[in-house]
Amino acid sequence: MRAFTWKKSVLLLLALMMIMAVPDLLCFADAAPSGTETAQQEEKNGLVKEGGKFFFYKKGQKTVSKWVTIKKNTYYFGEDGAAVTGWKTLKKGSKYKVFYFTKKGVLKPKKTSYIDQKSVNKIVKKADQIIRKAGVTKTTDAETALEKLYRYMTAGNHFKYSRDTSVSKPKGWEYPYAAAMLGKRAGSCYHFAAAYAFLAARATGLPVKVCTGKAAVFDAGLLQPHAWTEVKIGGKWYIVDTDAGKFSKRKNIPFFKLKVSSATAKKNFKKAKKTVLHF
Repeated sequence: MRAFTWKKSVLLLLALMMIMAVPDLLCFADAAPSGTETAQQEEKNGLVKEGGKFFFYKKGQKTVSKWVTIKKNTYYFGEDGAAVTGWKTLKKGSKYKVFYFTKKGVLKPKKTSYIDQKSVNKIVKKADQIIRKAGVTKTTDAETALEKLYRYMTAGNHFKYSRDTSVSKPKGWEYPYAAAMLGKRAGSCYHFAAAYAFLAARATGLPVKVCTGKAAVFDAGLLQPHAWTEVKIGGKWYIVDTDAGKFSKRKNIPFFKLKVSSATAKKNFKKAKKTVLHF
């Protein structure tokens, strides 16, 4: 009788253990789908927002350095795959052009209608040549690059002066002026200012302005129509005047990196109309 009871107890215990193991096996089966099912679940397609940026996937692969049209909207996805936003100079086909994209990366052609795109293509090609000749490389830090470009434009015979006889400066004037200066290597203060602005922007990516107004850079106390460049470095704006730096005899004004907020700048550069460079 005792043996029978012992055997019965063992069988009952085994039965209970099997019953308790079944739900765990079922849960494990549900939680571990096959490799094919996992890949299907993770594969991305189309326009996807990640970390505040937009990306375009095709069969799980991120699109990079490519133009894409999605539902009549045009995007450009950069080297990191993110849709480009704001103002950007890009190569489309065989030509460089300036484009504007919304915060979501949608191209807006009307925003750039005032820009002479033929000049943009000329500027990029000439600027890249001059940047190399000035000794600026991809590893050159921004401030060193700015100084090298300033020295290149103000020293030697790389650039010469040529009088500007135009009366007014229409919107977007800086593009053809820079293209002409970088091509012919001769121009007025307006040409010098525009050319340096594009060189600085191309070489460093820093915010740049082209400024027109009056300045006492050749004769103390005598304000004359003039143009110069301003560059934002470390959160502060600085004047870089390549025309005055090359031709002025005033040694008491630093024409490279003169802080806009300084007393010297306020005294000698006035009534400025400042145009943010879109490049």
